[in-house]
Amino acid sequence: MSTLKDNLTNINFAQARRIMRACAEAGAPVFLWGMPGVGKTAIVNDLGADMQLPVEVSMGSTLDPTDTGGFPVVQAGDREFKRIPMTQFRLAAERRSIVFLDEYPCAPRAVGASMMRVVNEGVAGDVRLR
Repeated sequence: MSTLKDNLTNINFAQARRIMRACAEAGAPVFLWGMPGVGKTAIVNDLGADMQLPVEVSMGSTLDPTDTGGFPVVQAGDREFKRIPMTQFRLAAERRSIVFLDEYPCAPRAVGASMMRVVNEGVAGDVRLR
């Protein structure tokens, strides 16, 4: 019987960059998994520089669920509330960017759930990222 661990593949830096570039060009999310210090952040920053795209970073360990899920606000004259996410998500929606959600395993459970909404649906608060 095959397990998830049996199906995981170790790849090198160059292979990871090629895969991530193809995914970035297609607008597909990528999940990087590895021990601290193996170069995950370096790969993302290198890819952003190579593609001439800004990298918007959010550290899961320091986030609140409203940072990615959006802070509920009612603006003057509105009859409903809006969910306003952190600045980097609004910036990513306004211009082509790479959004890097770092330290997902260190994030509190509620933060992890809102981070996964960003990954799976491309939505942060009321902002569509792709």
